Amino acid sequence: MKVLILIFVTFLLTGCNVDYKLNIDDKFNLDETTIIEATTNFETTKFNEYDSFLPVDIKVADYTLIKEKKDGISYYNLDKKNGTLIFDYVFDIDNYKHSMIAGSVYDNIHISKNDNVFMLSTTSEFLPFDSYPNLDEVKITITSNYEFIKCNGDVVGKHECIWNVNKDNAYNKNILLRLDTTKRRKTINDFINTEVFILLGIFVVVTLVVGIYIYKKSGMKNKI
Repeated sequence: MKVLILIFVTFLLTGCNVDYKLNIDDKFNLDETTIIEATTNFETTKFNEYDSFLPVDIKVADYTLIKEKKDGISYYNLDKKNGTLIFDYVFDIDNYKHSMIAGSVYDNIHISKNDNVFMLSTTSEFLPFDSYPNLDEVKITITSNYEFIKCNGDVVGKHECIWNVNKDNAYNKNILLRLDTTKRRKTINDFINTEVFILLGIFVVVTLVVGIYIYKKSGMKNKI
């Protein structure tokens, strides 16, 4: 909660929308992207002037507007697009529970993986609405190439779940999902790799056939 509150208070926001995206990749790294959109010209100007660094680890003691990076501390990548702040970082499965942003909105995050199932869950209350009444809505989108076998989102798909959080439901808006790690949809890279393998196989076979033909023909000439 402290991160979002810090940003809201710093910019004196009158209202804003937050879009939180989390992609769980094929190696179970978690790509976290947080998009905060300004809703007024004043906020747009303030966002465009934002030049601080945000640590990725919630255990960092001093998280206030850092102007210079310190050795040994990892920071979110920041992108600014005309009144929009985009914070991005890729966590491994062991470190995501310490995410500065996710850990600021939920008291506790549980994440685990066994042979067949990946699970992510949080405590019930989505905290920022208690301290920042002008926050309008937060959209949480979690995606993966692995198949969702359980998800308590508002919109549930095979590879995407969406939670829409607002003042009315924030007190009971936990995240709960399970992925079947034995079921993964193929990506374009899978198809490319398959095509390359097939073409390579064809090339090897053709090369062998041509080589054998040339060898036999050469042998016949030598006999003559």
